[in-house]
Amino acid sequence: MSEQKAMSDQVLTILLADDMAHFLDLERSFLRRAECRLVTAADGADALIAAKRETPDLLLLDVEMPKMTGIEVCRLLRQDAAFKNTPIVMVTSTDRREEAFRAGATDFWQKPIREREFIEGIRELVPIRIREDERVRIGLPARLQLADGRDVDVMTRDVSTSGAYFLTSEAADVDSELTVSLRLGFDDAPVVELRGRVVRVAQGEDGGLAVAFDGPESEISRLSDYLATQ
Repeated sequence: MSEQKAMSDQVLTILLADDMAHFLDLERSFLRRAECRLVTAADGADALIAAKRETPDLLLLDVEMPKMTGIEVCRLLRQDAAFKNTPIVMVTSTDRREEAFRAGATDFWQKPIREREFIEGIRELVPIRIREDERVRIGLPARLQLADGRDVDVMTRDVSTSGAYFLTSEAADVDSELTVSLRLGFDDAPVVELRGRVVRVAQGEDGGLAVAFDGPESEISRLSDYLATQ
């Protein structure tokens, strides 16, 4: 990224490249509150074309992609003076770290990756702005499927598109993953199915679990539409 871009008020452009549609969906959901423009590609050749066309401020590339690997894309871009200082990150489940760095990668992130780590990693590379979600104080019924297999019926205390606080005396490990079935109202109201992660456990009269949502983007969007009416 050029110094001029870094110092400007322009909205950052981020290129996401991965041949797995569900992972692109996950990355988009992580960036739902970010003030940035997203460009996506499903294979290495398209990623290279998109990078040349859009000159993004940050590239997040999978390694194993059809037509061209993320490492090959990185190596070719580093031969272009326009990408000499642009952060290029490999986000992958493979263990080709040394090869990636030899090709000019700025960093190497191992899948699976959590939203907090993802956002913090981006913030270390570019001056991205993240909007704070407004929390709506509302009691909604939900069912949590915890990592140990327990199903727990709970009520929310407050909800936002990035997470919720669930009132319960049940215990769970911080950083453990869970599935949230959140009913948008009562009786026959629709349900959104969310992936989540426990970020805080509280004891006492107002005890419960603070959960960060990790997607999917389509369900986050449905939740956002509902909260806008409350």
